[in-house]
Amino acid sequence: MKTSNIIWNPHVATQLLLSSDNDLTPWAQVWDLRYATAPIKTLEGHQRGVLKTAWCVHDPNLLITAAKDSKIYVWNPNEGSRGSEIVGEFPSYNQWSFDMEWCKHDPSLVAVSSVDGCVSVYSLLGGGLPPAQSDKFSQIADSFPGMDIPAVVPQGASPQPIRLRNPPKWFAPTAGASFAVSSWKQ
Repeated sequence: MKTSNIIWNPHVATQLLLSSDNDLTPWAQVWDLRYATAPIKTLEGHQRGVLKTAWCVHDPNLLITAAKDSKIYVWNPNEGSRGSEIVGEFPSYNQWSFDMEWCKHDPSLVAVSSVDGCVSVYSLLGGGLPPAQSDKFSQIADSFPGMDIPAVVPQGASPQPIRLRNPPKWFAPTAGASFAVSSWKQ
């Protein structure tokens, strides 16, 4: 496999995620350096080469892949025996996404850049702002003289939430209390 992208698992120090941008091998593989004879997981689902992968630093059960098929998948690499489970998909876009990053302060957000120069922010929880209006777009474009203005104002669909089977780790309670009842006599 010709590797195009490599990242460390932020939770397991001996694991790497390798991906291939080759259209004949459009998958990503999880390798453990302790057992380096074969991958421990293969993430198959893209139709064309995988360009970028990103592992969520807040949840070891979430990683995303972007490929030349213009799809961005959310995976749980810890499900299944040999393969992994696609737990969601961000809305399709007409251009390849070549870079993406999880937000370090809000782990439900993912920023994605595509080859046409657009940057999109997706949320695992859905919601978001309505698409930009043409008059606002024109005012912004007028603020930057000499900038190439696209003929069509970019319009986006309302973000749809990804329905995860299990809640993300950052939803876990951060505090708790326990108590006991006993009789105490003096």
